[in-house]
Amino acid sequence: VAQEGDFHIKLPPESPIQAQSDPLQLPPMILHLLADESGTLIGIRLNDASFKDFPSLTSQMIAMIADPEGPTAESVEIELDCAYQLRYKHVIAAMSAISGYVDGDGHLVKLVEKIRFRPTEPNAGL
Repeated sequence: VAQEGDFHIKLPPESPIQAQSDPLQLPPMILHLLADESGTLIGIRLNDASFKDFPSLTSQMIAMIADPEGPTAESVEIELDCAYQLRYKHVIAAMSAISGYVDGDGHLVKLVEKIRFRPTEPNAGL
């Protein structure tokens, strides 16, 4: 759970020329959020792994970031690939699931600091 307004979000660039990448940056992970025609969330996939719900996605992110051999919150970038008709509440739940959580002592633990959106098209993600 991130504090309100505490997201590092990048919207899709207007043209490919504007999208310049850091050669040391890891490639972004892709979080696919699938929806039915009514906008109800029907699937969550991070790269090739499927998740039944957002808490299980958060658990995976915690395990990945906690691994001393794994990436850090600062080095991970996630690109949200949301179905066009997906309800907004599911997008916010996904961002909360991947951005961080509050530990037992009440401290905010960041999981992913860089979140961006893929452009969406009508009828994509059905």
